[in-house]
Amino acid sequence: MMRLLMFTPFLMVATMVLAPMLIRLGAISPLGGFGATMGAWIVGAGAGLLCGLIGVFKPDTRPLSWVALGLGVVLVGGLVMASSRASGPPIHDVTTDLVNPPTFTAAAAHPDNAGRDMTYPHGDPRTPDLQREHYPDLGNAVFCDTTREEVWRSVLDTANDYNWSVTWTNAEAGLIEAEATTAIFRFVDDIVIRLDQHNPPDGCYHIDIRSTSRVGRSDFGANARRISDFLAGDD
Repeated sequence: MMRLLMFTPFLMVATMVLAPMLIRLGAISPLGGFGATMGAWIVGAGAGLLCGLIGVFKPDTRPLSWVALGLGVVLVGGLVMASSRASGPPIHDVTTDLVNPPTFTAAAAHPDNAGRDMTYPHGDPRTPDLQREHYPDLGNAVFCDTTREEVWRSVLDTANDYNWSVTWTNAEAGLIEAEATTAIFRFVDDIVIRLDQHNPPDGCYHIDIRSTSRVGRSDFGANARRISDFLAGDD
C-alpha cells in the first residue's frame, strides 16, 4: 500500500500528459481534460509531499520516497507559478468598446454556442465594471493617414499571423470573426473585429475587438491579453 502511494505522483504526471493527448483525439472534452489535469496536478503534489514524510519514518522505502518527494516539490512549484499567472477578474467576455461592443454573427450561429446569449456582456452583468477596474488601459486601435483597404488588409493579415481561424468576413461592413484555440487544452474562444464604416468623422479608422470564451466563468485574463497583443502587433 505504501509503495502504491509512492507511485501516485508518477501516475498523476502520466495523467497530466495523457489528458491533452485525449483532447486532441476527441476522446474527452477540453473542460474534462482540464479538470483531470488540474486534479492530477494537485493530487500528485500532495502525494509527493506525503511520501517525503513516509521516507523519514520508513527507511526501507526511503529511496523511492525521496524521488517521489522531489517530483511533488516540482509539482508544488508549478502550481505556485501557475496560480501567480492565472490572474484576472471573474469575467470571460472582453471588448475595447464597452458602450457599443462589436456583435457576433457567425459565432452566434455556431452549434457550440446553441442556446447561448451572445450579446454583451456574456456572463456576469458586472463585466463592464470589472473590465474598467482591471483593464483600464484596454482601448481600440486608431489608424490615420491611410486608406480603409490598407487597414482592412492589415487587420486580416494580423489575424492570420496569430493563427486564428477566420470564420467569417464582411468587408463592406468592416467585420471579421475568428476562433482562437488554446494550445494545450484546445479551448475555443470567439473573436469579432470591427473596422469603422466609410468616411470616419475624425479622418481616422478605429478598430474595436471583442473576445469571449465559450466555456468557464473566468478566463484568467486570456481574452484581455489576446486583444492587447493583437493591437500591439497591429500598430
